[in-house]
Amino acid sequence: MNFSKRQIINFIVSGIFTIGIYLVIIRPVLNFIKYRYSVVFDDYQQYAWVLNDTIKLDTLFSGIGQIRKSDQYYSYLLKNHTYIEIFEYKDLNNIEFNKINYGFRFKFPSFENIQGIVLNEDLDNTPVISIKNKLTFKNNLRVEFNKNAQLKLIRDTIDCKVYFGNLTKMLLSNSEDEPLVLFDFISVKRTLIAFYKNKKRNKFLIIIVTSDRKPLDESFIHLLKLK
Repeated sequence: MNFSKRQIINFIVSGIFTIGIYLVIIRPVLNFIKYRYSVVFDDYQQYAWVLNDTIKLDTLFSGIGQIRKSDQYYSYLLKNHTYIEIFEYKDLNNIEFNKINYGFRFKFPSFENIQGIVLNEDLDNTPVISIKNKLTFKNNLRVEFNKNAQLKLIRDTIDCKVYFGNLTKMLLSNSEDEPLVLFDFISVKRTLIAFYKNKKRNKFLIIIVTSDRKPLDESFIHLLKLK
């Protein structure tokens, strides 16, 4: 069958148009459906085991969880307007804690062109979190803070590291230096960040504590049960 030149051009244009529609509209929608979080309200029991028994949760906002197959994120608000945010990445639960790499960097990758999700954009005093859709940690983790971060290591054990101070960014990458999660602390004054491996539960957690009223200090570590 012979095609005219005009027909060939029409086929090519139609193909380019179809591919463009898929890349611009269909694929982002499919990715949103595949990688979106399910929201859970008032589920404060999920990580209650890592919270101090004496703390009081806010009755209006006790615990909100965002869950998907690869990871989950829970946010707790205490009575004194202290926020405790807990992150669990399923691909890191079997990590050897002493093999986590910590470091500093000047420049951070942009997540604008990375297919992913952004959390906390409209919240104050909590980090804005950019998360790649597909998380490929493979039980390897590299943590990098901004070069001029003023952080103090206030606890350092075989299964726990806790930092306190000021920073603007924190990046989580895998062993291939692939950026997977970026925390932007631009609206946060002081923060406490805990990296914690609970061997009994086979859980690895990243916990971030901030406050929008009471000045945060090192004593806020006692809000957590890091045993």
